Amino acid sequence: MCHVARVRLGSRSLALALAFAIVCPSGAVAAGRHGSLDPTFGVGGVVISPIPRGASCAGIAFEGDGGFLLPIGDVSGDLVVRRYTREGRLDRSYGADGVSAVVHGAAAEAAIAFQADGKVIVAAPAIDGQHILVARYGANGALDAGFGQLGVATLTSSGGVGVTDAAVFGDGTVVVADSALAIYRLTANGSLLGTLTGGAGVASVISAVAFGPGDRTFLAGLGGPGIELARLSPDLSLDATFGGGLVGVPLPPPSLAAPFLTLFPRADGGVFVGYLDPDGRPYLVSVGPNGDGGPPVALGLWPEGLGLQSDDSVVVAGPFQQSFAQAGGRGPRRVLAVERLDASLRRDDSFGKGGLVHVPGSHMSFLGVKTSDARLVVAAQRGTLPPRCGPSCARRKRRHALALVRFRQ
Repeated sequence: MCHVARVRLGSRSLALALAFAIVCPSGAVAAGRHGSLDPTFGVGGVVISPIPRGASCAGIAFEGDGGFLLPIGDVSGDLVVRRYTREGRLDRSYGADGVSAVVHGAAAEAAIAFQADGKVIVAAPAIDGQHILVARYGANGALDAGFGQLGVATLTSSGGVGVTDAAVFGDGTVVVADSALAIYRLTANGSLLGTLTGGAGVASVISAVAFGPGDRTFLAGLGGPGIELARLSPDLSLDATFGGGLVGVPLPPPSLAAPFLTLFPRADGGVFVGYLDPDGRPYLVSVGPNGDGGPPVALGLWPEGLGLQSDDSVVVAGPFQQSFAQAGGRGPRRVLAVERLDASLRRDDSFGKGGLVHVPGSHMSFLGVKTSDARLVVAAQRGTLPPRCGPSCARRKRRHALALVRFRQ
């Protein structure tokens, strides 16, 4: 028998149909089966965490103890970081009752990264559209006054860009990438060292930048007959040992129609490339540390997040492909899904139903995935109400919330 989990939001209870849909979808996931909910996390595997109206979050960072940090911004331009324990509870010992100090004037789409000493870097575009704010927090959630000006460094951007990734290299250098393929390098105290523009020669009709283990940087964009991919050394010079400098991932014509591209670096120096073909079908390509690429593998979802497990299984999370159909005149529904592939990138049928677990919810957007201790964690934002939601619906669902879900392996 399946039960609907209930959690408290203020003085009201929220019937968590989300949990019901995961545990008992049309193809039910049996208790204890791979892909079922982890009962040690939140309420039956799910945590619903309220966020301010108009707020959103884009990054998620996981700590070694299983806890994780979420940067959250709101429409007024206030950006904070929340810390959750491995059980999904807000960590009241962090900052002020679980919430860090505030960075004012930042947009919501933030990238987050850990330093080796436990401090945290958070980078976000400024609400003026002309700058990028980079903040450093101590392990206690306070801004680090030794970084930038009172904990915040301000960078001049090319205008109208978003922040796509951030990292701290082994020498303490802070790197931030924006959606215009610019990479900013900062010293350990927040002073600007320089800016790399032009994407190291990689075409950028659409583009992606990702920082990976070993202080490597990956860049990709459309060029020639498909995707062009480059790997940069720690000094941000082009790494010729990676396919001679540029690696091509072919796309079927017309290649310029592909609307989506994302990168997931691997610990061995390789990278996974996720993309959509011109017809909107999602694929994943594995590129090895020398630039040798395998064949594209069809996915059942848009690959917006990826994690590797100890047995080399690949876990991909993102919106379920078929969920973008119009739903009753209310616009597209983003149904989050999690898919697991084995080490050979074949769908693992032992996970969920046929390798997929669906997480239904109106207008959910993916945040992150983590694999550790034989557990998977995904986080998603429950967005605004559909425009035709009636008064009773509005009373029940007007709150914005984060849905944090942990699965068994």
